[in-house]
Amino acid sequence: MSQGTAFLVMPFGRKPGPDGNDIDFDRVYLDYLKPAVEAAGLRPHRADAERRAGSIHADMFQDLLMAEMVVADLTVDNPNVWYEIGVRHALRASGAILTFALRSKLPFDLNGQRMLYYTLTDGVPDPAKLAAECAALTEAITATLAAWKERKASPVYAQLPSLREPDWKSLKVGDVNEFWQALEKWQKRIEVAQHGQRPGDILLLAEETPNRSLELEALRTAAKALIDLNRSRYALDTLKTALGIDPDDVKCRQMQGIALGRAGRFEEAKVALQTLAEKHSDGETLGLLARTWKDQWRRLWDTHPLRQSDARGAAKLTAPTLTQAAEAHVKAFQADPADYYPGINALTLGRLWEDVTGRQSKLDLDIVAKGVLWAVSCKLANKKDYWALVTRAEIALLEGDEDAMRDHYDEAAALAVNDGKLFYLDSSSQTLDFLRDLGFRPELVGAAAEIIDGAEGQLQAPHRAKPDQPAEPARVVLFSGHMIDRPDRAHPRFP
Repeated sequence: MSQGTAFLVMPFGRKPGPDGNDIDFDRVYLDYLKPAVEAAGLRPHRADAERRAGSIHADMFQDLLMAEMVVADLTVDNPNVWYEIGVRHALRASGAILTFALRSKLPFDLNGQRMLYYTLTDGVPDPAKLAAECAALTEAITATLAAWKERKASPVYAQLPSLREPDWKSLKVGDVNEFWQALEKWQKRIEVAQHGQRPGDILLLAEETPNRSLELEALRTAAKALIDLNRSRYALDTLKTALGIDPDDVKCRQMQGIALGRAGRFEEAKVALQTLAEKHSDGETLGLLARTWKDQWRRLWDTHPLRQSDARGAAKLTAPTLTQAAEAHVKAFQADPADYYPGINALTLGRLWEDVTGRQSKLDLDIVAKGVLWAVSCKLANKKDYWALVTRAEIALLEGDEDAMRDHYDEAAALAVNDGKLFYLDSSSQTLDFLRDLGFRPELVGAAAEIIDGAEGQLQAPHRAKPDQPAEPARVVLFSGHMIDRPDRAHPRFP
C-alpha cells in the first residue's frame, strides 16, 4: 500500500494556553506530532491556517473523511478543532487519536477516547520527555490503524451501534482531491493490466492500494478484474483480504460466490450465496444463487451415465433440476426486472427444458422474453455493453432469427476484443458449447460459436509463445540470496 495520510487537527502559531502562557503550536507540530506520525509510516498533513468560521473548504471535509488517521490536539479550546474532530467522529467509526497538554482532563463527552498526554515547558514540547512521548503517540497510531476496521472508537458509533458509515462515493465533493486522484490512477493501472491479460500485475496492485480508506473499493476492483480474466483462485485470495476489512460487504460476498463457482467449488458457492440471500434478498444475490442451481444441473447432466452417448437423453432425465434452475432465475428476474442476466438464463433454461422434454413449460416464458428485451433495450440505449449485446443475440438464437443473432454477436465480440475481455468470450463460448452438445438449433449455435471463437483467437494470439520460445510457465519459483564472506577471510570479496 502506498503511504497513507494523517490529517492533523490543531491550532496554528502561538496561542494562549490554559495557564495563560503562550504555546508555540508550530513547534508542537514540528517537534512532536510530525515525527510521531512519520514514524508510524504516515504522511502528516495540516489544513490551511486561514480558516474562517462558516467557510470551511470542501478539501477539509475530504481530509476528515478519507485520511487514514486524524490526530487532534485539544490542549486549548479552539472551536475549529472541536468542530473538526466532531465531524470525523460522525463520518468514521475509527481512526482518530486525541492528544493534549497542560489540562488535567477533557470534557465528559470524550471520556473513554484514546488520549495521549504530552508535556510542555515554556510553551514548547519538553525536550527531556519528547522522545518517550513521541514514541507513545507513534505506538497509539500504529495500534489504532491495525484495529481500525473492527473497533468502533468513535463515541458516535459506539453509542449508536446500528449506525453505519456513509458511502464514500456519495460524499465526494470538490473538483480535485488527492485521494480520488490516487484511486482513479490506480484503477487505470488495473485496466491496463486487464487489457494486457496480466493477472500478476493485478495481484501486485492489489497489495498496493492507494489509500486505506479506499482499500475495500480498490480490492473489489482488483477481484472483479481477476474474475473477468478467469483467474478465480487469485480473485478468492484478493476477496479474502477485502472481507478481512469488512466481513459483511455484500459486493465482496457476491463476488466470492461467483469466484467459488468459477473455481469449481460449487457447493461452497451455493452455501455462501444462500447465507447471503437470507440477509439480502436482492435481485443480484438471488441471481447468483440461481446460478448455483444451474451449476448443479450441469453437474448432474455432465456426470450422468448417458451423457456421452445420449446428451439429450441425459438432459431429459435430469430435467426436474433443470426446471428448478429456470424457476430460480425467474424469481431473481422478478426481484429486479432491470437486471436482464437472470431473465435470459430463465429463458434459455426454460426453452431447453421444453426442447428436451417435448412439453410446454409452466413458466410464462413469452412474458420473460419480453421483459428481457425491454431491459436490454434500455441498457443499450445508454451504452454499448457486451452482456446486453450477447443477451440480445441469445434471444435471437432462441427465436431462430439468424440475421439478428449474427449482428449482435459480431458487435459484442468486437467490443470484447477492444476491451480485452477474454473471460466474457469464454463465458459465451461455454454457453454455446453446451447448447451444441444438446443439439439445440445446431446451425445457429455453430454460426454463433464461429464468431466467438474468432474473437477469442484475436485476444489469445499476442500472448501465444513464438515458435522459438517456450510457453509461459504455470508457476515460477524464485530463489534470491546474496553470498557473504566467512568471518575469518582476510580480504573481503562481498560487501
